[in-house]
Amino acid sequence: MSVILVRNAAADLAFLAQDYDSIAAIQTTYTFSDMDIGAASPKRMVAACITHEDTDDTISSVTIGGVAATVYEARFSNSGWTSAAIAVAFVTSGATADVVVTLTGTQDGCGCATYAFKNVRSLTPLDSGFDDTAGAPSFTIDHTAGAVLLVSRGAQASGTSCTPTGWTARHDAAVPTSHRHSSGYDVLSSTASAQTVGANDGGTRNVMYGLVIR
Repeated sequence: MSVILVRNAAADLAFLAQDYDSIAAIQTTYTFSDMDIGAASPKRMVAACITHEDTDDTISSVTIGGVAATVYEARFSNSGWTSAAIAVAFVTSGATADVVVTLTGTQDGCGCATYAFKNVRSLTPLDSGFDDTAGAPSFTIDHTAGAVLLVSRGAQASGTSCTPTGWTARHDAAVPTSHRHSSGYDVLSSTASAQTVGANDGGTRNVMYGLVIR
């Protein structure tokens, strides 16, 4: 008798749910309640794409469903005012989660979009990039088949829609009082080097941050 052992391949990363909210209030901590994060999974990653409005303050912590998240943040370098951040955490239980964003100083407002994925292997980015070119930020990033590209962008251009290049904007909305937040994701079907990721809306103080995670 012969026995053949077959090792199952890892399940594919897959999208679960997305949600968005913004808060127009002068405060230091913003709580986005009951964000949709989809069906519970032992390897469910929730990414919170965030922008906030003020000068040179930064995010000091983010929790998602009570879990401390790892935060990646870029600021507009010339004079502050805009930010683009992505916070990621494994949140294995619950269909909704509160996202709590705490900053180093008071803000005029904050926006948060959440994207949930199952079968994520690691929260460590395979690649990342950012740019803060005033009108049209752009950077290159390596694509990896089966991974997800996440992008968060903030701009001081509340009334002008984002035109993305090399990524899909899943949400694009004004953040009180004078900013705009755009974010999105793409589950990547191919591997390629130095792919251009950009956005153009003609606004000022644009900043954009991107991660590839598998």
